[in-house]
Amino acid sequence: MTLAFAIIFPLAMLIYSNSRITDVKSDLGARVNDAKETLRAETAKLGTDLRMEMKDLHSEIAMLRKDMNSALERIENAMKVHVLEHHE
Repeated sequence: MTLAFAIIFPLAMLIYSNSRITDVKSDLGARVNDAKETLRAETAKLGTDLRMEMKDLHSEIAMLRKDMNSALERIENAMKVHVLEHHE
């Protein structure tokens, strides 16, 4: 009886331990998958946000170019008028 207990008890503990390891492994796998999904979603959102920011920056740069070209034209026209006034 003692010999049977000495054999059965460690085997039962080994089986119980393996089942706990399997549970932990499953739980860890599920958490890793959740983390992957969250990371993918955040990365996709970040990509969308960056594209929107780039589009906004492009628009702002285009507006600044237009403003600078207008200012340059006004300066050039003022200089032409000034040169013509001094030659007359």
